[in-house]
Formats: sequence, C-alpha cells, structure tokens
Amino acid sequence: MTQVTWSNSIRCLLISLFTTVTGFAVAQDARLKTIIDDYVNAYVRTANFSGSILVAKNGQMVYENSFGLADADFQIPNQSSTCYHIASVSKNFTAAGILLLEQRGKLKLTDALSKYVPDYPRGSEITIHHLLTHTSGITNVNDLAEYNEASKVHQTPESLILLFKNKPLEFEPGSRFQYSNSNYNVLAFIIESVSKLSYGEFLRKEIFAPSGMTHTVHHGDAHMVVPNLAVGYQGDGNFGIEKSDYLDWSSKTGNGSLVTTTNDLLLWDRALTSNTILSKASVDKMYTNYGSNSGYGCYVREHFGRKRVYMNGRSPGFTSYFGRYPSEGVCIIVLANNYIPVASTIGMDIAAIMFNEKYEKPVLLDQPVNAGLLKRLSGRYKFGPDFYRPNYEMNVKESDHRLTSDWGEMIPQGDYKYIIRTYWSSVVFEADNEGNIKKMIIDGFPGIRMD
Repeated sequence: MTQVTWSNSIRCLLISLFTTVTGFAVAQDARLKTIIDDYVNAYVRTANFSGSILVAKNGQMVYENSFGLADADFQIPNQSSTCYHIASVSKNFTAAGILLLEQRGKLKLTDALSKYVPDYPRGSEITIHHLLTHTSGITNVNDLAEYNEASKVHQTPESLILLFKNKPLEFEPGSRFQYSNSNYNVLAFIIESVSKLSYGEFLRKEIFAPSGMTHTVHHGDAHMVVPNLAVGYQGDGNFGIEKSDYLDWSSKTGNGSLVTTTNDLLLWDRALTSNTILSKASVDKMYTNYGSNSGYGCYVREHFGRKRVYMNGRSPGFTSYFGRYPSEGVCIIVLANNYIPVASTIGMDIAAIMFNEKYEKPVLLDQPVNAGLLKRLSGRYKFGPDFYRPNYEMNVKESDHRLTSDWGEMIPQGDYKYIIRTYWSSVVFEADNEGNIKKMIIDGFPGIRMD
C-alpha cells in the first residue's frame, strides 16, 4: 500500500475550511472532495465499495458523495437520498431508547432481566447494564444453527428470545465482555414492555421524529415499501459482485434492523450534540468505556490521540460506519450496499485526512499471480491459540491463476501482500533467506507453514 501524508499547505487549507467566511469555505470543500474522492475511488473501481459518505464538522456538512449503484439490474446510482440497512449501527438507537426510558424514570439500568422476563433462566443475575455492554453471558443468537432458518421468516422480540432463552450462559454475568446480538434483542423487548409501543413505533415517535429523521425506519415487516432502498450485494470472486442472500430484517430487531440515510444520521449527530433527545448525562453514559472498549450501543476508543465513539455494522448486503470525535466535533458516516467490510477502514482513513494523520491509500491489483509464486505461497498454515479461531489451520491454494484461501479469495497488493476480501484481512507472507515461505501473517497473527 502507498503511505500518504498531507503537506502543511493542505493542512492549512483544512484549517481554513472551518474558520474562513462562507464563500471561501466552499472552495475548501471542493479541495477536500477531490482528496477523499481519489481515496475512495480505489475501492469503487474494484467493486469493493458502493454507497454514500458524509463528513460533518460541528454539525455542518463538509463532504458528501455517493458511489456505485443502488440497483445494478436497473443501473440506478446511489445518491444522498438512498436508504441503506445499517446493521449493528442500529444498536446505537436501541441503547438511546433505553437511556431515554431511564431519563423518564421508567426503568433503571440496574434492573434485573427477570423484572421484564420473569422466567428467564438466571435472569435475576443479569442487568440492563450487562445487556447494553455485552457482559450478560447470553449466547449470540447469530451463532445458533437454528438462526439460519429463523432469519428468513418474520420474528418478534419474543420469538427471538425463545431461540436462545434456554441456552446455557457463556460466562458469569458481568465477568467479561463477549459481543452478542441477543443482548439487543432483549433490550428491544424491554423497550416494548415498558413503553407499551412496538420497537419501531417507539423509535419513530420518541427519537426519529423529534430529530427530524424522516427517512429512518425499523424494517420489521418484509412487505414494507421503503422508498429509495438500495439492493444489497456481496462479493463474487476478487472483483465481482452478486446479490446477497435473503434476510427478513425483523430477525435483527434491536440489534440490526434499521434503515436510514447519511443525512438522517447527520441529524442524529446534531441531536446527540445538542441533547435534543438525550440529556448530557445520558450521552455521557452512552460514551463511557465500561471495559473492553464497550459503551452503550457503541465502542469507545482513542484514535489519533482523540476520543472516538463509533459503531460499525455488517449484515447480508450492507456495511456501515458511524464515527464521532466529540471533542473535535467531527462526524464521519459511511453507508454501503456491499457486504465487503471496508466501511470502517474508509471511515478511519477519512478521519486521518481530516486530522492530517498518516493513512494508506489502497493498492488493489486486478491481475493474475505468477505461477511460480502461486506454487510457493500455496500450503497449509497453522495459527496460535490467540487467533480469531484458536489453533486454526488455513489452506491456501491456486485457483484460476489467483490465490485463494479457506476464508475466500485473496486480492494481491504485491508479491507477498494480499487482502482476504471476505473479511478485508491483511495478509503478509514471510520467507527465509533461501526464499522458502515460512509464515503467513493475518492481521498481525502469525501462521506457521505446516507443509
């Protein structure tokens, strides 16, 4: 990859963007657009991104553009009015709903789950706080064999809870973090129980409408017509796309069922800043790191020495990123109708552009790999107990003059550098002094060659 830094002159231009009079600021917007467009188009040209991006400073848009097609069959382009499924970014709104009910004295974050689901096994040990922070120990519904079929038919919070309710807890409540979508299915049920409204109606009435978010809905009915909704796509080979698998989005109620636009998410950014919906105390609760970088419906981490609160999402056909730097007033929104998981990478690199930090401009080579090199790289690699899948053995082989792995196709970035497109994982092969391949390093995890 090519490493990029900004010159002092460009840095000064960005500073001017936010401090000069309106007429001059428009010229700076054009310069920012050129730089971000050039960066993003490397993903667009290789069919690894299609979607919409918006960047705001202190609530005012400083960059907006859309790329690729909302519908490839009819050649309809993405645009600012295009609606996207935002997957797990939906959790930010579920958490906000719970905090709003707490503000009104309708519940406490220390309430036990058993108060709302009396017969939930060990429900007296699990609190709303545990659910919000993924520390409940409840197994992830997405990992259950029966979820595959369940995700293709209509669900309610009650029916989703029945899928995992009687599964053993993964750990003692409050003892550690483990991401589980089930937590937010339960939170959606609690919102319905307390408010006496459906999850979607509560969010519409209490969060979306007061924020002016007229293009944001809970897609809880497969028969619902959602105007301007993009079609979802997934990767096909290294640089192709195909339509994603069918999903009934009610199966993600609470954890990933919302549809919105970049402009509506900008309105949410403004609502959070102005405390239109949530009080400052509630927003502070949402943005507290409760361990393992988990806030309420978001993650809390430092990035470039700045506090970043964000959530990313990925569900069949769509990926998303909603990142905020509260002290700097910067908000970055990336919504995609492509399952290739680059939205977060794009979002963080745009932050680098905004803050004059180093970032890597993607190099993605659409070319066959040398036959001799293919033979040298092909093999079986074993990873350690700290890998994504402990002690996993991965096979790498040649397929139609290209390199592929058990996790999918590998896009070359050079002779020894690749990207596994399925997860957008970085791969580096290491050779000894004789040129024999000894290791394959995935996202920093070394795998030792076994044959």
